[in-house]
Amino acid sequence: MDRIRDILLYVVAAFAMLSFACAVYQAMNEQHGSAGILGALAVACTFLVFFPRLEVFKAFGVEARLSQTLDRAQEIREDL
Repeated sequence: MDRIRDILLYVVAAFAMLSFACAVYQAMNEQHGSAGILGALAVACTFLVFFPRLEVFKAFGVEARLSQTLDRAQEIREDL
């Protein structure tokens, strides 16, 4: 299952790079609406690729520990 997830992440990463390249092309051709949408899509795909690998997520003064919390929960469950 991990292998399938890694393959999917590679596909999403490739889609992010393609979307970014298309956004730059559209911006050069002065198609600002489609360039903005493609740029937002590239950012969203990049976020999807890197989010599972994050350990700490900080935004607007809020800090969340992602991986360690899940590992700690599994450790507590095993102890019980």
